[in-house]
Amino acid sequence: MIIADDFGLDPAHDKVIIDLLRNGKINGTSVMVSDRLDAKGVEELKAIRLSNNIQIGLHLNLTEEMEGIRRFGSIISLWLDLMFGRIAAASTADSFNQQLMRFKEAFSFLPDFIDGHQHCHAISQNRSTLLKIAKELTAENDEFWVRSPAAGKLAHAISECRRGGIKTLLIMWWGEGLRSDLQKNHIKTNSDFSGFIPYKSATAFTKTYKDIFENRRDDCLIMVHPGSANANHEVEDHANELRALEAKMLADLKS
Repeated sequence: MIIADDFGLDPAHDKVIIDLLRNGKINGTSVMVSDRLDAKGVEELKAIRLSNNIQIGLHLNLTEEMEGIRRFGSIISLWLDLMFGRIAAASTADSFNQQLMRFKEAFSFLPDFIDGHQHCHAISQNRSTLLKIAKELTAENDEFWVRSPAAGKLAHAISECRRGGIKTLLIMWWGEGLRSDLQKNHIKTNSDFSGFIPYKSATAFTKTYKDIFENRRDDCLIMVHPGSANANHEVEDHANELRALEAKMLADLKS
């Protein structure tokens, strides 16, 4: 399964994701529900969901500056602030619940899955809130699932760390704990994960991307970030030029 993050970040990125969904190049996308979420884009996603059976999820955000969603800081500072009590877990819980409510208001249905911007949903201190939400959504839809950003085997984890760098170790540690808790609570999650890519140079990016897709693992969830070079909004460490390159590589991808 190939899932695009960051729908709602910028209309130019959204258009690229919509085209990939229409053409069957990706299986779904997760949506950021800030004030900039475009109603037209929402309606297009809903139409494609009916025609192409795609999945639409909620992309929880605590770290990106976006209108209508509180930013708590970088992913590392957020984790440290939560761990040392400088931010109350109740504050991020309120944000998670607010974003779920905004998703329901925008789409008139519940998300098919939940993941997080920079994997903020997987941080240990956010897990009890996430599990509570996931239990409620599973009761409504037994196919609902939550993304775990952890590889399925040690060899796969080593490959992901080589691609994504040292921060990947921390994220996969969160992901392992999250997967364990989800399974204990009978909530569906992915058994394997890939998509840690250096968004720094076109050469390194292309090499890594080819490696991921030429050596696709069975039952693996692949995270992607396609977009437009002309978008107004750019996420740190995710250059828009490389999002555009990623979109082209996905469009050229053979089934």
